[in-house]
Amino acid sequence: MSVKILSAVHGKNIERALVLDVQKSFKPNACPTVHWDSKLMKTSNSCETEDRLAIIVTGEGISKVLAIPVIDGSSGISQATAIYKEEMELQC
Repeated sequence: MSVKILSAVHGKNIERALVLDVQKSFKPNACPTVHWDSKLMKTSNSCETEDRLAIIVTGEGISKVLAIPVIDGSSGISQATAIYKEEMELQC
């Protein structure tokens, strides 16, 4: 059991490092368009599900997945909050 937990934690650390690398290297020349879509996904242990929101930015010659965060629910408020948070992290 502890091996699965450690593996999941290590995987999340790698995932977060990759996300940070993509965010730091993303410097669009033009004003990008933000697209999003929520999905109910199985968790890593496949026993439960969680709401995730794919946030993608496109523009002049660019198309990047910005993030796929877990959200509290598929409501518009949850989606807007997640998008705002990811955009603020990108600007910092």
